[in-house]
Amino acid sequence: MALLTADFAMCKSSDAGSPASERGLSHASLGLALAHDCGPPYTPRPRAQQHWEHSCCSISKLERALANPDITAIEADIMVATEEQAQLLRKLGDRPGSLPIMAHPSPFSAAVPDTDLSFLEFLERCVSDGTRHLKLDFKQLAAVEPCLELLSERWAQLHANGQAVWLNADILPGPNRRFAPAVPSHAFIPLCRRLCPHAVLSLGWSVGPIGPEQVYTEADIAEMLKVRKSLPKERLPILSPSVILDRDGTHPRHLMAI
Repeated sequence: MALLTADFAMCKSSDAGSPASERGLSHASLGLALAHDCGPPYTPRPRAQQHWEHSCCSISKLERALANPDITAIEADIMVATEEQAQLLRKLGDRPGSLPIMAHPSPFSAAVPDTDLSFLEFLERCVSDGTRHLKLDFKQLAAVEPCLELLSERWAQLHANGQAVWLNADILPGPNRRFAPAVPSHAFIPLCRRLCPHAVLSLGWSVGPIGPEQVYTEADIAEMLKVRKSLPKERLPILSPSVILDRDGTHPRHLMAI
């Protein structure tokens, strides 16, 4: 049975001062997680309460997270290296081809940030550690397939470790970003289902940090439900109650339970 749940469960975060925590849930990640509650090779879903390290996109930050016994889950962002970045990282042992790296884009620039951490090294260190769940946030479509290929090669070890993996992307336009997302649903979901069918899908809306819109709309919900209904009927998910809050994060504007 597949379960579609709201992806904003109460979680402890090591980034207590992050913009999302300051804003409450009005512009938090209201993604939808498609989790498979099946036997092997499906890894059992971890408990909702996790202590997260967010945007773990450098060697130093990853090392701190892996050295901290309180961290139970790691979230990191993925882009594609520029040719200059790729040449440097390949000298350090990365494979040829499109090179995914751990980097978070600026909302005000299309440039790929500098990084010293490739996805391959990130994955190998996390699998070797074997104790932290992973949430991979894809920022560019070109990064998805090479990452999933590497992930699928190590799935048996991840499963043996009991490490859950969320595959996250903002697949639909949302508040203050009403244009085609960088990782569209029609490309992201088929790749995930083909290469890593046992991972958790965490689907969200692309949002802008500045603009007139402060809440999600009925149309936003309707579009996400279209995505849900497009999934094969044998894995038809169930949507748990989802609440969209006003800007101050206190008053529910929409309550939806299906």
